[in-house]
Amino acid sequence: MKTSIQTSLVALSALLLSMSAQAHDPKEHMTKDEQPDCSIMQMDQSQMHMNQDQMHKDQSQMHMNQDQMHKEQSQMHMNQEDMHKDQHQMDMDDPVMQALRKKCMKEQQEKDDHHKMEQHDKGHSHG
Repeated sequence: MKTSIQTSLVALSALLLSMSAQAHDPKEHMTKDEQPDCSIMQMDQSQMHMNQDQMHKDQSQMHMNQDQMHKEQSQMHMNQEDMHKDQHQMDMDDPVMQALRKKCMKEQQEKDDHHKMEQHDKGHSHG
């Protein structure tokens, strides 16, 4: 399996390399006394600078969008925390919830007392 992956990668690399060697007309080669045409190079550089400027603008916009997203997430978390505080306060003020809380605390206290008595009785029976 590993050999077939390596073979595929070598074949793909060879294909890409062969595609990069594009055919051209031999007339395109400069003669010894011919000057190079720099206007093409300058135009390409100008286009490249424009593309880089656009890329920087796009990156800047992306960062601004990310900053806005983080601000909105932070605001959402703060809203959730406020909501939880409000819910907790409502639960504390609700008479039904207060009664339920008291009942649960009483049951827990009874269980703890029962457990303590069992432990006390076991201590005396072994002694």
